[in-house]
Amino acid sequence: MTRKTNPTATGAPAVGSQVIQLNTPPRAEGVGGPALPPADAVRALRVVGKNIELRLAGDKSIHVLGSAPATEIDLSLRVAGIDEPDRISRVHAIVTRVDNWIRITDHNSTNGTFYQGRREATIHLTAGGRFEVDVVPLIALDDHLLGVRDTLHRFLGFADIRAVDLASEAIGSGDPLVIVGDRDNDLVELAKVVHKASGRRERPFVTVSLDAPVDEQKPKVARARRGSVFVDVSTGTLTKQLVDYLFSRDYGVRPIFAAADLDAMHRALGPQSSNLRQIQVPALRARPADIPHLFNAMFIAAGSQRRLEQLTRERLEAVCAFPWTFGEMRQNLDAVLAYLTHDCNISAAARALGVKPPSLHGRLARIHVIKPQPKPKR
Repeated sequence: MTRKTNPTATGAPAVGSQVIQLNTPPRAEGVGGPALPPADAVRALRVVGKNIELRLAGDKSIHVLGSAPATEIDLSLRVAGIDEPDRISRVHAIVTRVDNWIRITDHNSTNGTFYQGRREATIHLTAGGRFEVDVVPLIALDDHLLGVRDTLHRFLGFADIRAVDLASEAIGSGDPLVIVGDRDNDLVELAKVVHKASGRRERPFVTVSLDAPVDEQKPKVARARRGSVFVDVSTGTLTKQLVDYLFSRDYGVRPIFAAADLDAMHRALGPQSSNLRQIQVPALRARPADIPHLFNAMFIAAGSQRRLEQLTRERLEAVCAFPWTFGEMRQNLDAVLAYLTHDCNISAAARALGVKPPSLHGRLARIHVIKPQPKPKR
């Protein structure tokens, strides 16, 4: 039974003539070790799969969410890109920020507010939590999850907003996680990104090799206590002993796996896979449109203003069609950048790199930056 409260004492907002009750017990979230919610307060709500962000004002603890114009409420969903906006009530819910979590209280809306498929009067979330305003899914983000979005786009695709939103939800959940993709796509680096954006960021990040003996694996898991442990399961067999260590409440770590096959990961974990979250990392060869963005970002990091678009259209298309990995891009960055810096002059670029022109020509031809010379006829 909900106990009525004094709205003045609780800070409950009065909308119209009705006082919203804000004292429903919090809903627990996250499995996989002790609860470690993000240290930062929720700063924004994003519509999942849309480039629509609703910022929570830093100097306010209570915000009104709905379809009324932005001049009437704090968080307006009356924006382009929302399907069926008429299904969202003008004043749909009250969002109250308390410490590092938010409380969403439905304001007797017509079509309801939902959490995990259930209509709820009150929902409590930390950063990474998701709820639905009728059919519109919203995810809560803190500064860490907001700040990591550009990096997630580098791994998941610059145009794939939904993939980044779902990855943010997985990161914030605190649940065991598997990153599914090719080993050549820097999965361990993505695991470090996950750790730094999660509530365990102040705890250790440890990598455990499947090639190591069990008596060496256990101390590493223990050293990561309440932190994150990365295991690449494509390098060997995931033993029952290691699984037991990773899911032991004695250590309270968050396991982050890398795997090429999700089904095999579930089989390896058995019952422990029930709360497993996933992030799917597409191969770079499936993202040709992203190659210029990735190279340009690497050029900027190297202190250069050069751009891959300096190549002719034919060469740019050929480079984008090459079967890249992140490792291959790093290995060839110096050659590509030298070639562009010296206005596509092989001899000048080779002198700058201290190599012979034929050697540089061969490197650039292999990755399609320049057109390969035809093989002589026999």
